[in-house]
Amino acid sequence: MRYFVGVRIESRSAWKIALSAVEALAGAMCLASCATVEGSFHENGMARAVTDLSCPSNLLKLGVLVRNEHGRSDCRGSRVEIAGCGKSAFYICNETGDWLRDPASLSFGIEPRGVDEFLAKSDIADVVTSHDREVRRCYKDRLDQIRSLDLRGKVWVAWAIDGEGKVLEANVTKTTLHDLHVENCIVLQVRGWSFPKPLGGNQVVTRRSWTFDYIFRGVDN
Repeated sequence: MRYFVGVRIESRSAWKIALSAVEALAGAMCLASCATVEGSFHENGMARAVTDLSCPSNLLKLGVLVRNEHGRSDCRGSRVEIAGCGKSAFYICNETGDWLRDPASLSFGIEPRGVDEFLAKSDIADVVTSHDREVRRCYKDRLDQIRSLDLRGKVWVAWAIDGEGKVLEANVTKTTLHDLHVENCIVLQVRGWSFPKPLGGNQVVTRRSWTFDYIFRGVDN
């Protein structure tokens, strides 16, 4: 004998019918809420993932890692993983409902190369130093916004420079700051930098790290 939602169910067949009904209801409820995240990503994030991973959408598989739990009718606060063609990436739905690639979860996958061979380390350092104030503005603006004394740490960024001196791609490869607002801001800044043209039009990969605290420490290698 079993009791189900306050109803006494005596037969096994009746129990199975009741259980099936609840599973169907749960499935319908999940469809209403689950489709929000998946549907939002397919509508607003899939095209970006296709470009980021250089993989057609029909080969990409979506997995929801964090589903918003605030009863919202949109994707805010959710996090997904998209994988295909031997690659994967993570995306986060921000407060405006946009899907952004999570830079803290990415690995650049290759070691620095071509530095001093095709492009002098001093030339790279000159460009980085000239933009240091912009990078630190990312941190200061966020600190002013949340006013938290826990916002401090180190962010490592790697980027590739093409034969024309433009930044092809930039990613956070490691972070102890753990703040997507600051990390995304830094990556966007780096992607807009211009460097001297590397010798022979060769691609150069380099990396840099910044340490952030209340007194704004200097740039570290």
